[in-house]
Amino acid sequence: GRIPQFVKKDAHPENWLIDDHGKLTMIDFESRKPLPAIFEVVQLIDDYPLLPATHDGWRDRMALCDEYLTTVSSLSNSPRPVDASTTDALYGCFAILRGAFGLIRASRKKIKLTSSSALRSKGIRVTHHHDVLVYLSRNHGVEGVRALASTVLAEVGAIVPV
Repeated sequence: GRIPQFVKKDAHPENWLIDDHGKLTMIDFESRKPLPAIFEVVQLIDDYPLLPATHDGWRDRMALCDEYLTTVSSLSNSPRPVDASTTDALYGCFAILRGAFGLIRASRKKIKLTSSSALRSKGIRVTHHHDVLVYLSRNHGVEGVRALASTVLAEVGAIVPV
């Protein structure tokens, strides 16, 4: 079957604010193109190192995806868009995409970071993207996801020092 699409709202962590009362507010609604289900969750969780690239971290990712899909299903009064095994494979593929994007973006010379905290953050993100790709290449339950992660790691690794 087809993977359902949701309107993407550019949900990476830099587009969320939490006020003094704990109220969560999303900013930057410019990106509103339809993308496959789960993409937004991957972007939110793995653009920054929210969860480790470990078996426990993967289990937590799948639990968050399950909660997200259950909530979407409930709010839209429709059946769950994808099953657990499809969710796992989709998350793996989108994590590879976001990891490659993050590593390539970090390697661009045009991006000038001047503060020590910005440089440290960049280093942490590069390490995280690399670690996720390594984890997926060795541990994902779908051979195609493992193979794709290995290929992307080899290709991107040749141009991005980690």
